[in-house]
Amino acid sequence: MATVKGQLRSDVVLALEHVNAQELRVQGARRTMALHNQLADNTATTRSTEKLANLFRTTDGQPVRTITHQKNIGSDGSKHKARALLLDPLALGGSTPAEGVDTTLMKLVFGLSFLAWSEYGLRQMLDRRWCDAYAAAARHIAAVASSGREPHDGGPCRVCVLGLGGCIPALVAAQSGCSVLWVERIARFEEVARALVARNHLEAHVRTVRVKGWAEAVDTHVHSGSAPARRFDAVITDEAWADLEHLAATDSFGKQHAAMLSAPMPVMSFDFSSLAALPPASRSVALDVPATASGILNCVTFWYELDLGEGVPTIALGPDWTAPRCFETRARRQQLRYLKYERALDEGERVRVVLTHDEMAIHVDVPLDAEAEATGRLVRWPSVNVLAYHFPMIADEGRNQAFDLALTQAVARFKERHGGTPPRVLDIGSGSGLLAMMAARAGAMEVHSLEMVPALAAAAKHIIAQNGYADRVSIHGIMSTDLKPSDVGGLFDLLVCEIVDDQLLGEGVLTTIADARRRLLSPNAAIIPCGASVFALPVQMRIGTRAGLALDDLNLFSTDMAFAPRAHTGCKLQHWPPDEHVRLAPPLRLFEFDFAHTPIDELACSRSAPELSVTFERDGLLTAFLIYFELHADRMHRFSNGPHQPRLVAWDQSVRYLPIEVRVRAGQRVAVSAYHDYEAVRVGVPHLTPDMVAGCVGHTEVMGAALQLEQRKQLEQMQMGSRVSCAASKVSSLEQMEMQMGSRIRSSYSL
Repeated sequence: MATVKGQLRSDVVLALEHVNAQELRVQGARRTMALHNQLADNTATTRSTEKLANLFRTTDGQPVRTITHQKNIGSDGSKHKARALLLDPLALGGSTPAEGVDTTLMKLVFGLSFLAWSEYGLRQMLDRRWCDAYAAAARHIAAVASSGREPHDGGPCRVCVLGLGGCIPALVAAQSGCSVLWVERIARFEEVARALVARNHLEAHVRTVRVKGWAEAVDTHVHSGSAPARRFDAVITDEAWADLEHLAATDSFGKQHAAMLSAPMPVMSFDFSSLAALPPASRSVALDVPATASGILNCVTFWYELDLGEGVPTIALGPDWTAPRCFETRARRQQLRYLKYERALDEGERVRVVLTHDEMAIHVDVPLDAEAEATGRLVRWPSVNVLAYHFPMIADEGRNQAFDLALTQAVARFKERHGGTPPRVLDIGSGSGLLAMMAARAGAMEVHSLEMVPALAAAAKHIIAQNGYADRVSIHGIMSTDLKPSDVGGLFDLLVCEIVDDQLLGEGVLTTIADARRRLLSPNAAIIPCGASVFALPVQMRIGTRAGLALDDLNLFSTDMAFAPRAHTGCKLQHWPPDEHVRLAPPLRLFEFDFAHTPIDELACSRSAPELSVTFERDGLLTAFLIYFELHADRMHRFSNGPHQPRLVAWDQSVRYLPIEVRVRAGQRVAVSAYHDYEAVRVGVPHLTPDMVAGCVGHTEVMGAALQLEQRKQLEQMQMGSRVSCAASKVSSLEQMEMQMGSRIRSSYSL
């Protein structure tokens, strides 16, 4: 049973647009059945390796340099669109060389596999309440199905589990004595499922199969034989695919306070115990929702509650405003539906809300109230496609304050040195226009702000006009490299350029500032931010046990990420459950950047860090380095996206997984190599011994080649009586691993 609840909401910071109704799929009680078409995937199966390759080419046929999940896929930043681009190529185009995937494409497969797993499966694994509830539900199904079997049925109850998901239901059902058919659309995921079965010694109870679509599980394993013994007693899935954003605590967004304007109320129910009795595939529900508080209505949020069977706790996914629950990683969160207007509401007023669902999605609409608009209580907003990640940037008070103070002081210093004449300011990366307006408010003569995304440029123009700065702030919809000083009245006295990502360099801040200093700025122009420091924290981040099951093989997806073109992902370590990560050693300072004074021709050059080493303080498995930065808005005002920041909103830390987990001991000293180019920071362990990786999860085939190469190098050194530099060792090892993977890309690690 699944119940959808909703609530009116005001002043929400984050929003994503679509929710997939397959969120509502849960297990059914004991029954003999064929899968209903609502559980089937009817996507055509004609996609090939060629389609997989074409997915990562731009419209002009050039290869895409990075894979991102939300930021580059979907013009509106919707994860609903991104999900199809993640999973469909893996299911239909292939995910293993055995399926005919060219080895040169495997780096894309590894990146897609990790992104798909981290967005859906990993979130479930980090939510222990979700894991415990599904474990209890699987045991309940096994008990009910076994007790209700007829004597002539014979054998254990038969359970079909759809998808790798969080992997708990399949393994617990097998432990409970069921015969489990575990089906998965993606071959790489099916390989991991098979490894999990072997690690938990359940081969006699679980059979894993790869299918093109869920319906194939029925056609092949049910309908191919008419005998009742071929049918399933239960079907379980914890696959829930939606693009939801968590409603975090109100104070985490500084002055952006959220307020609930109505009480939660149930709007739809789905009973899966009898699929024949499911409601129509498409229906609408209209509700008049009373406001329980006065406020500004601009959003509707809804979620669902899962009833997993008698005696099993209901999974309630509504918002929880109390700490520390508000910061927990939850398997599923709430759907936000932003309105195209804001409406003033008084307590007791009623709002008409219309929900419509089909086989794939739930759609929410709040019709515009003409009377409220006529009386000035409703204001429409222009419709633009704004990437969702800009909302937390606007809401990050720590970031905003650092830039505001730096701009105010920079403008004041310039005026003091130039007899009261205000500076001309160049803002690269307008976004919402916030920093440009800060510069104007600080007293700049004029601000020229550049934004290459047309939708954002349009939104920034509207915002700036509404705030009364249109006479001093101009928005240009171009890249900074296309700007000519003659087009904007000459050189600029001050540059503000906040185009940094989680690892600092990914949006091209080095090349952008170098170009601006070379062509667009006057001598001695101030630059905000003026510099940055980059750090690496050695961590153990992995899934171990859940519900008494050994789930170590799920960490294969993390080791896959080391080979991807975009070989890092993001997380806020301060939001991870304390028992799910270990900080193995203090952070290392990798690099210092001086954007204002480093010679222009050297600013964007690649460089390696001087010889680094780390002494571990705890035993554990080194699985990743957490990369973060400290941004120097000026010499006094700094902002960090590190794991020590309790109110971090805009940025994550960048996680650099290793291709294999490395066993370390307290007191052990290990060499660390670090390197950066103009867009990425790479960090790794250059020297490994067999005992450091023996029995560890990861790409052992690559490590074996690297270790053999290292042993051969040591022998050559002894024979020649010379030493090979760490840098040469690193490069040679990287080249060896690239040949192993059949690609010539630089991986995100060094060995």
